[in-house]
Amino acid sequence: TKLEPRSFEWIKQNGYCLDNIREGESKIKGAGRGAFATRAIEQGSVISPVPVVQILDRAILDLKSEGGSAASQLLLNYCFGHRKSSLLLCPTSNVALINHSSQIPNAEIRWSKPSKNRVDSDVNYRTGELKDLDIHKDNKLSFNTRLMFEVVATIDIEPGEELYLDYGSEWEAAFEEHQQQWSPPIESSYALPRELNANNTPVTLSSHLPPQYKYECRVKSENPEPTRNEYEDYNSIFQVFDDRYLLLHHKNDFKHWYPCSIVEINDDGTFMADLYSKNSFDEIVSKFKNIPRDCIRWVAAPYTSNQHLASSFRHFIPIPDSLFPYRWRSDYVRTSSLYLGRHDEGIDVELPENSYYQAEHEKVLRAAKCGVYFAPSNIPNAGFGTYTAVPLVGKGILTNTAIPAIPVNNNVPGSWSGTDYVWESAKAKADLESAGLDYKYRYSVLVVNDGALANSHPGLVNEYPTLGIYDPILDRCKDPGAGAFSDYLGNTFKTTIALGAGEELFVDYGESWFTGRKQFDDVPVHKNWLHANQILASLWSLFGPEYANFSENEVIGLLEVVKQAGVDEHRTRMALSPIHTAKELVRVIERNGTAQATTQTRSQEWFEKHGQCIDHVYVKDSTIKQAGKGNFARRFLKKKSTVLSAPLMASFGEGIMRVNFTTADDYDISRHEMNEHNLFLNYQFTHPRSSVFFFPITHAFMFNHNSKRSSEGQEPNAMLRWASWNKKSQYFLKRPLDDLKKERYSLVVLEIIATRDIEVDEEVFIDYGIEWEQAWNTHVRDWQSPCDNPNVLSSRAIRMMNDDKFNPEFHAWSESHYTVCQLASEKDPHLMHLLKEGHSPIDSDEYVFEYLGITWNHIGFNYSNPEGNTMRKPCLILNANKEKDTFEVAIFYGSTKHQSIQSRKLQLKGDLSAESLEFIDVPLRSDMHWKGGFRHPIFIPDEIFPKQWKDLP
Repeated sequence: TKLEPRSFEWIKQNGYCLDNIREGESKIKGAGRGAFATRAIEQGSVISPVPVVQILDRAILDLKSEGGSAASQLLLNYCFGHRKSSLLLCPTSNVALINHSSQIPNAEIRWSKPSKNRVDSDVNYRTGELKDLDIHKDNKLSFNTRLMFEVVATIDIEPGEELYLDYGSEWEAAFEEHQQQWSPPIESSYALPRELNANNTPVTLSSHLPPQYKYECRVKSENPEPTRNEYEDYNSIFQVFDDRYLLLHHKNDFKHWYPCSIVEINDDGTFMADLYSKNSFDEIVSKFKNIPRDCIRWVAAPYTSNQHLASSFRHFIPIPDSLFPYRWRSDYVRTSSLYLGRHDEGIDVELPENSYYQAEHEKVLRAAKCGVYFAPSNIPNAGFGTYTAVPLVGKGILTNTAIPAIPVNNNVPGSWSGTDYVWESAKAKADLESAGLDYKYRYSVLVVNDGALANSHPGLVNEYPTLGIYDPILDRCKDPGAGAFSDYLGNTFKTTIALGAGEELFVDYGESWFTGRKQFDDVPVHKNWLHANQILASLWSLFGPEYANFSENEVIGLLEVVKQAGVDEHRTRMALSPIHTAKELVRVIERNGTAQATTQTRSQEWFEKHGQCIDHVYVKDSTIKQAGKGNFARRFLKKKSTVLSAPLMASFGEGIMRVNFTTADDYDISRHEMNEHNLFLNYQFTHPRSSVFFFPITHAFMFNHNSKRSSEGQEPNAMLRWASWNKKSQYFLKRPLDDLKKERYSLVVLEIIATRDIEVDEEVFIDYGIEWEQAWNTHVRDWQSPCDNPNVLSSRAIRMMNDDKFNPEFHAWSESHYTVCQLASEKDPHLMHLLKEGHSPIDSDEYVFEYLGITWNHIGFNYSNPEGNTMRKPCLILNANKEKDTFEVAIFYGSTKHQSIQSRKLQLKGDLSAESLEFIDVPLRSDMHWKGGFRHPIFIPDEIFPKQWKDLP
């Protein structure tokens, strides 16, 4: 491109004057050089432009060399920066010579407008992010200076007047502190190299030099060529540096000086020296002899000159807050940077390498007064909630002991408060419990402790239910206790994040639990809390940070406008509704979220005043064989202390305890030899003369029975009593049963109290009452094994089949068992459609009336729609490959209708892993439903049972 000369008018309009400043010795003592006006400058005029080179991270100026040198390079003192940013802007003009004065400043800096002559003139870098200033090797423009200040006269300035900027109080305070702390860093005998050279101080051997000094030798060549190992004569190669040469080359004289080491001093006053590379003092580039004294000079050793002293002052020139863009500040608050609602997941305990944390957590629990409490929830009017009293280090920590889940039939006559406590059966791996039945007859499960006591906060879910296991302990072919307790074991909850001591535990009920109930229309769900976080983070950024310039009242006023007109969704407005003051908004920020701000972290003192411990006992195999699992002391429990408190859920009448299949079409109870009572009955606390049944929503039902009435028994170490601390209990204990029926949720609290000292890991027993004991003794006496019938298989026997899956004897379905397959996905292209009888044949290989003997009427299709969202489907084994550990199976799906064609889907899978196949009980045929299973409630002692509740003869 041809360069055109510019007119004076064009230069005046588009250019800057560069020679308004000259260098000179500053009038400020100790300031060194300064900047002086070369001509008269009017107030408001630009003294000089200041194009700057950006350094995004000023840490690159840090000096890490040894020897006590300055912390940063001297360049820092000449650059502009900000206390809240790592950015440095280093001037490329001589304005860096302008010294500080807060008394007589006559200039100031301001941003220059972007030049119209730049290729990127449309970009305003000051409104962008710091990263926009970064240099990219593929973008040549990024190497240009993209920012520019202007130094402007604040008063009329006379020619020769020194220029001053006010660096600000921050810089001034730093310099005053430096002056107060400064002390001479070296001995007073130290002389500057320039003084030694001026005095023509004698040169010594380099080996005798003090560590602060080095030598440099002058040669005419800017790049002396390497020589042989012998020393070459200096005068034969280099001409003498005469006065004429020095006059012509004095500005570039520095190029001729090289680091050197004096190795010998000649009698004639000349020297022998090794010359080194300017880049590395380890690399010798030349060797000379007969070097004259005037071609050798003293220099400071690296990092020992005055500008490298550890006591040297270092500070950038501060850019005023009013000029420094918000987005470049390290404390700039973006909505996203606040991360409101973010949780610390902590350690992932579910990873194999971290599994030991669970054992460590158990040690923490045993050392604590209590690990888990139930106490009044943070959620208003929500009753009790559960809290951790010890830190939970991360994701996957068990929050309480593993317990059995209790299957409950959904067909309950009348209104039952338990419907708000039940979980989908799939949570306990009981999803096939009632496969094939109409929905109203299917089973859900009751999971106590956090499954019944913990509340759900859609913005603060921090634990989830574990997938239980189905593991029959006893065998109805041999054990009279089989079928008397639930075999759905291992149910508890795990943390999703790290939690501190005192945090309330919240489970996920599912958003439909709130959106599907009219009474919860005001409850925000997860998305509403997120939206509220975004709004409040934005508002806080207007007044909270140091640089913000909105008042608290202005921000709160804006919040009220947002609530009324800026938010469409009612639930989001409800999430914002508690925030009315700046203090409340600050609490949201401090608690890290709108949802978090609705809760408080509780202290141990608060727990001891308001809470009840629910982890003094844990569950494991009972010492009584026929009892299944039992409760054991986790800590030493003193006599008369509370072992466990149990809020009770009330049911009225025995109807709920019965299997309520109303017609033969529903299910033939007698034909399937089902127990007429649900297993639920065995976990009830009641009185023989009362119609009220109480189900504990802690694991109080895991205390087994013991008494000295039996020759093999022993005195129980605990007993029942009503909670005196609970006002609600004390009220209802005095009220008639009709008042209890009006209350939907837990009514009264029962306590289990130690009747003597109980040692750590000792099983805890209570007395169920003489009626229960007599009923059990009668059951054991009259019990007969049902396994004389070869078609009857116990649940334990079926479970044991899974240890030998390739045994062909187990592959065919029986009256007691069938096969299910766990699928990763329903999306499988290989499907067969079995047509219903009466349909016309279809010309398609995928639509048939029969496939491998399987037809529309196969019972497997009835089992294919189990309770809950599950991928366990009934399946038939077609072939087995033991070497590959796989099965070829036909998997049953439900009915489908396509273009008036009714069919049932059958999926064919040829490589199902053995791990994904399981033998299980036929629905409602397990030991838990067997008619010979023991059924009897636990009786509350007559002496504590209220008389007005005894409504039966």
